[in-house]
Amino acid sequence: MQILVKNVYCRILHLESTDLLLKIDEATSYKVPNYYFTTAYKTGNWDGKHHLLIRPYNIFPTGLLPRVTKVLKDNDVPFNVIHTTTDPFKGEKKVPSLKGIELRDYQVEAVKLGLEKKRGIFNLPVGSGKTAVAIAIIKALNLRTLWLTHRKELFRQSQEFLHSYLDEAPIGEIGNGNFHPDKITVAMVPTLYL
Repeated sequence: MQILVKNVYCRILHLESTDLLLKIDEATSYKVPNYYFTTAYKTGNWDGKHHLLIRPYNIFPTGLLPRVTKVLKDNDVPFNVIHTTTDPFKGEKKVPSLKGIELRDYQVEAVKLGLEKKRGIFNLPVGSGKTAVAIAIIKALNLRTLWLTHRKELFRQSQEFLHSYLDEAPIGEIGNGNFHPDKITVAMVPTLYL
């Protein structure tokens, strides 16, 4: 059996065991909040879980690779992992300086970890400067970026922060009646949903 690893998704090749597929599906699923209130769950038409394994293609998000390999190891299944990822993080990335912001020590550490790990979730408290961390990472990577927000006030606030601290970068917007994408684009999720 082989697992083909790409940047966003992995694909399991040559998997013939239905029992093993069910175990992998279980490891890559999670309960949806308040699932027990839904009609679909109450009538037995849904198990209350969001399944991240896409069948019949046997594709799952790359971030779940450790969970899938654990299932395979726990069941003594031999497998090969084939990496076909591309690295948009070419060269060594350093924590950039931002005009008007001096990053605190924990923010510098968060930016370093973000650049090193290449994916993840920042779990920082309210008021800790998550926006500054994100802006530093955007500046360090210098890649096309989509900044998502769900409320109009955060949409405007994000645009203002990005304009203030990345004045050399073009900032686009998708939302609030506008569609002007650019290298860095701030977008409202409800607008993208439409």
